[in-house]
Amino acid sequence: MSPPPRADWPTGAPDGYAIYPEYLTDINIWFCPSDPDRGKMENYEEYGPVRPCYFSGVISYMYMAHAGRTEDALADGWDENDAREFDPLSATGYNVEFLLVQGQMLSCAHDWHDDPLNDGSCWDQDITQGDITLYRLREGIERFFITDINNPAGSSMAQSEVFVMFDTVTSVPSGGVRSTINFNHVPGGSNVLYMDGHVEFVKYPGKTPISKMYAALLDQIL
Repeated sequence: MSPPPRADWPTGAPDGYAIYPEYLTDINIWFCPSDPDRGKMENYEEYGPVRPCYFSGVISYMYMAHAGRTEDALADGWDENDAREFDPLSATGYNVEFLLVQGQMLSCAHDWHDDPLNDGSCWDQDITQGDITLYRLREGIERFFITDINNPAGSSMAQSEVFVMFDTVTSVPSGGVRSTINFNHVPGGSNVLYMDGHVEFVKYPGKTPISKMYAALLDQIL
């Protein structure tokens, strides 16, 4: 059995060193009981002790350090569960600026991982590309999503709508290899943790992040 995979970037999981063991005392919490890829936990049991730097490579959930608007991700004329097929590589169905800002986020994460002198400050900032901004999660961030200054109450995003963590999903049809690895609740959906602390089970395909648009994007990242 191979050792846990190397965490190539800090996306997909909180900073292990920031939460373990003071706030996270039992790593079993990271593994969904429905996750078919139980081997991830077995790696830890065989190769211990726990190494927090590997959390992003082995947990069952996706953690998002930045928040953005679903409508900013979509190309004109597309919806998040469009009948047509999304393809991030060709930008089919996506706003190109959204893909660029995603690439900028991953580049920042890679730089942080690869450069021992990088303090990670870029990761803790909002990331902007053109008219698209991914906002670093923090208290009150929902106020930044006001789109109509004349009606802030009607156009802002509540904390109950900002997702933080969720079961991994995939756009690969059920039965495919990636479908088995990246979909903990085949073919039902995912538990989603929101910024206000509530958890909601979202059926697939449903609202982002459990949408066809977001699943196709994650297929290229994971």
